Amino acid sequence: MDFDDILEIVGDFGPYQITLLTLVCLTATPQAMNSLSGVFILGDLNHWCSVQEWSDDVTSCYDLLSISKDDYLECIHRYRASSIPSSIEDGDIVYSECDKYDAVYPNDWSQGYYAGNYTRLLLLAMKDGFTTRANTWHLLLVTIGRYYTFFISCGLHIVFTFLTAFTRNYWMLTLLRFLTGTVNISMYIMAFILGTELVGPSKRVFAGILICLTYAVGYLLLAVAAFFIRDWRYLQIFLACILLPCLLLIPVLPESARWLISKKKFKGAIKIVDKIAKKNKTSDKVPPNLEDEMTKEQEASSNAKMVSAIDIFRTPGLRLHALNMMFNWTINNLVYVGLTFNTADLGGNDYVSFFLSGLVEIPAYLLCIPLIGSFLGRKWSTSMLEIIGGVACICTILIPTGVWKTTVAMIGKFCISASFAIIYIYAAEIFPTVARSAGIGLCSTSGRIGSILGPLILALGEVIEFLPLLIFGLSAIVGGLLVIFLPETKGAKLPETLADCSPGVKRGKEEDMKLTRSQQTNSHLMLNLERRR
Repeated sequence: MDFDDILEIVGDFGPYQITLLTLVCLTATPQAMNSLSGVFILGDLNHWCSVQEWSDDVTSCYDLLSISKDDYLECIHRYRASSIPSSIEDGDIVYSECDKYDAVYPNDWSQGYYAGNYTRLLLLAMKDGFTTRANTWHLLLVTIGRYYTFFISCGLHIVFTFLTAFTRNYWMLTLLRFLTGTVNISMYIMAFILGTELVGPSKRVFAGILICLTYAVGYLLLAVAAFFIRDWRYLQIFLACILLPCLLLIPVLPESARWLISKKKFKGAIKIVDKIAKKNKTSDKVPPNLEDEMTKEQEASSNAKMVSAIDIFRTPGLRLHALNMMFNWTINNLVYVGLTFNTADLGGNDYVSFFLSGLVEIPAYLLCIPLIGSFLGRKWSTSMLEIIGGVACICTILIPTGVWKTTVAMIGKFCISASFAIIYIYAAEIFPTVARSAGIGLCSTSGRIGSILGPLILALGEVIEFLPLLIFGLSAIVGGLLVIFLPETKGAKLPETLADCSPGVKRGKEEDMKLTRSQQTNSHLMLNLERRR
């Protein structure tokens, strides 16, 4: 009897689980605001070379009479971040009132001319922090459990975010942004695991979508908060404060019963089961020999032979599927991150564009559930969304700044957000049971490469304005076409061994063999687990 069997007896989605799931999902809202805050904290300011011959009363004309946009590379400040000595003296900096921000990082340290390179490094520091999390916090998770990892991440997140507001030099800011990235994504993943492991297999897709929706709410609230708090230091303090209510969950959230069982701490797991049964009014249904059943299941799981990533590449059919899926995870991360941080270049009001970019994610996530259950299935849904999203990115290049440009860009963001959610379910169903963890790990690692490349590709827009959107669009179209070569998993039984994925082996229909609950758990548990980049 595994833990899903136990949940079916005591209630797999009762009042207790609904309450806890709602609470942990709400923690994704402040986490999202911190994750995306770089869009406003590292905001770009208009700047140009001051012409010394012109008097102060025509300062407003400097941007029209100085170096043109196409020739900005000739400006000495463009290379000031390098170690190359300059023989030209720096001119005085003349400031005018900004109607977009009270203070952002580049303005705070008088780096308007050459902040571009620094800003991209700060974005990369946050993304590298996300990647480092995979190697550091995983060890903590295995050692001390989900509960303590979540609250340690939350506490450190508050400290790092608060300290960032009082940073006085660039390198300290870079370090704190890096550290914030390590705990930010760890906090999100722990919330996801704690929430989904308490509900039954049939409700895990709903749980995954719910945490995506609360993340999107944070997306929207950040635009509102940044609109009213124009100073980046005050915004940092605000972002630290909104994390404080998460600590109120310390006496409320339980440890993961699954983790307790894996560590042979059966008494602790039984206490959680008893609490669930009591809240769901099913205490009379709890098996009397529950500890013995847990012991047998744990021993059976520990004896199961799992395979590594090397074994995946040794299997011909699975190797091609893995490479295809890894490429698509990279593309989805790349385009999603690129479009998220590209809202300021769409023209119009930055805050409105960012708000709309987050708003389209809500219907995108809601669309996923009926879409993957329709005749399109996983394969054609993912392919269609990626191709339409890519075409929308390319069309955005051709449309002049205005309402229509923003509308088409939001269509692209809508499609990529939806495909991003679907591809997590799809990947978990592509890999066999014995290689599912290793396969998801490969895809996750390649996906983080896309997240890191996103800000770098956006930098190409300073050389050729339309190049980033062209790269995003073509990448999404290629990814969508490659998905066509993957097998459809809707209505098919999940593969269990590497042999099931060999060339020439056809997957049977789902009704031919009832899926085990553990297989259903694995296919849904990874939904958007690593997405928050």
